[in-house]
Amino acid sequence: MKDNGDGDGDDDGGDTRTFTQDESTSREVYVKNLSYDVKPEDVKEFFSEVGEVEDVTLPRFFDSGKPKGFAFVRFANSDAVEKALGMDQRELLERPISVQVNKGRTSAPQARNRERGQGKSFADEPLSEKPDGCKTVFVGNLPWSYTDKQLEKLFAEDGDIVNARVITQRYTQRSRGFGYVEFADTDTADIAVKRNGQVVDERSIRVDFAQVKSVNE
Repeated sequence: MKDNGDGDGDDDGGDTRTFTQDESTSREVYVKNLSYDVKPEDVKEFFSEVGEVEDVTLPRFFDSGKPKGFAFVRFANSDAVEKALGMDQRELLERPISVQVNKGRTSAPQARNRERGQGKSFADEPLSEKPDGCKTVFVGNLPWSYTDKQLEKLFAEDGDIVNARVITQRYTQRSRGFGYVEFADTDTADIAVKRNGQVVDERSIRVDFAQVKSVNE
């Protein structure tokens, strides 16, 4: 389960995205309107009355660490999904929540990291405007096997690196296909973004100025 394209349950009527169900998503529900104070264990306890909860993914904003207000709940058995839907509009932490079927994996433009892989090149895509004092770059479409150390090594020749981190799922610790590299100075970030479109293990990586000041923020 992912927050950026691996099971986005948005029910916008004008949605033109396509979704594909798999064994995991068939056992999941998409929960909206959650309190920003909610914790994974709160969600797990709430839904445990309808069946065994196998996993709860509570996406957070990278820059602030705050919850985004929605979650994906995966049950051990698909029979629990129907019961969970019956909990729609019940209150969790004094907020009525929305419970919907998880439509499946999406290939939305903002969530194509998994589908891009080979054959997609970012070389001609424009860069974002560089924030003042930016020392950090975003690196997307990374090989799924990439670690923090490999990411650091990839950019090591550009300049001194303060930190390099591949973003992972909170519970499975599997890579989400992107990461951030923070350099010691802002000029090195200018050098690093020239790698946009570079092919790494047959994948064209996306390198752009990050909208965060530090990997650790």
